Amino acid sequence: MKMTEIKKTVTYADVDYSGHLKMTTLFQILTDLATQDAIKLGMWSIDMIKQYGWIVAKQTLTLDEPILLDDEIEIYTIAGKGTFVSFPRYYFIKKNGKEIGRISSIWTLLDLEKRSIVAPRRIGIRIPEPISDKTIEKPHDIDMNIPFTFIGERKVLYSDVDTNQHMNNTRYIEWALDVLDFYIFQSNYIDKLTIHYKKEVQPLKTIQLYYGAKDDCYMIKGEVSNEEVFVIEFHFHNMKKI
Repeated sequence: MKMTEIKKTVTYADVDYSGHLKMTTLFQILTDLATQDAIKLGMWSIDMIKQYGWIVAKQTLTLDEPILLDDEIEIYTIAGKGTFVSFPRYYFIKKNGKEIGRISSIWTLLDLEKRSIVAPRRIGIRIPEPISDKTIEKPHDIDMNIPFTFIGERKVLYSDVDTNQHMNNTRYIEWALDVLDFYIFQSNYIDKLTIHYKKEVQPLKTIQLYYGAKDDCYMIKGEVSNEEVFVIEFHFHNMKKI
């Protein structure tokens, strides 16, 4: 079986004001690619909508160089060998035939009615053996031992919610990026991004956002009623150093 892949030319709709591929665009591509691969592997079908959905628990992205307007990229994904309820998925990004990016993620299956994790085999889903032994490191841990400052709150509204009936994973990234200094993107690009989705957030909930920084890393965390629901760590690389 062939790996699931996509080839794409980066257009104006895909980039931010500095001409870099938006992280939200990239992660939406990854989500769509994972869905295509899951369908091909028999791990998901359209009939499962409103019953079960695959959700990502952790992700780490590493980019060796930026992805810019008019770049032609290839992204492919492979499912790794999982456990009872936890399943790794890897993505690899190529530009001009050279691998420039890697993403490691952990996925679980959610029962949308009970709002609880379910083992795929219990609902008749057979997880196939990996088609490749290529792997990368699991999503990184995030050092939370830094001071955080409350910077505001946002409510989960219509445009934030996906078919799993909770806040879409790419929207967390978008919210977090809005917290950062607007001008940091002019001469820097994100070369590392790690996100931990600690608890799903349902529509109309209000998330309190907190900001912290350490060296070249910036961390945004969200809480609902004093309970941590997500944390994202960004690391920036100065374009002048490339």
